[in-house]
Amino acid sequence: LPDQTSTAQVRQGGAFVFSYAQSFLPIWPVYKVDGTYYQPPTQAPNPVFLLSDLYSKQKQNFFQTSVTADYELIEGLKVGALAAISNGNDTYDRFWPPRLGTTDDPVAGKSNANKQNFTGDLHFNFKKQMGDHSIDLTCAYEYIKFVYDGFSVNASGPVVEGLLLTDNLGSATSVTP
Repeated sequence: LPDQTSTAQVRQGGAFVFSYAQSFLPIWPVYKVDGTYYQPPTQAPNPVFLLSDLYSKQKQNFFQTSVTADYELIEGLKVGALAAISNGNDTYDRFWPPRLGTTDDPVAGKSNANKQNFTGDLHFNFKKQMGDHSIDLTCAYEYIKFVYDGFSVNASGPVVEGLLLTDNLGSATSVTP
């Protein structure tokens, strides 16, 4: 299930399953006598139905590294440098079936985001003790570059069995990039 901070916050996203389960009275059956899912007389969907037909797959790749070096040029004067790089890629595929007992359309979507971050600095530190007095001077230059590139599309439409899944969004009647 997507967590509370994911982009799955739609009318029946996976993050809401727990609140739906809390509103589902224990005297209500999960299934009707004919074997189909029971839809309670509320706006909340049957949480078991939602869990069985909801598709949510999130994948994140992340790499981070850093290097630092300090060198004393002369007594009391140090120079240093730091470089840090991080790269990340998030993909998210999702499919929500229509709610039981409604004419809602199913919703499917795909998202992809690439994040790159570079941080670098050059710093100098000068320390000198002169009797009862001391000098401590620090100077630094920092460079930060952050690049984010992402794309997301959601689609909805009548279900043709097996077509309105995340790899075939073009079969939907409504597509929103």
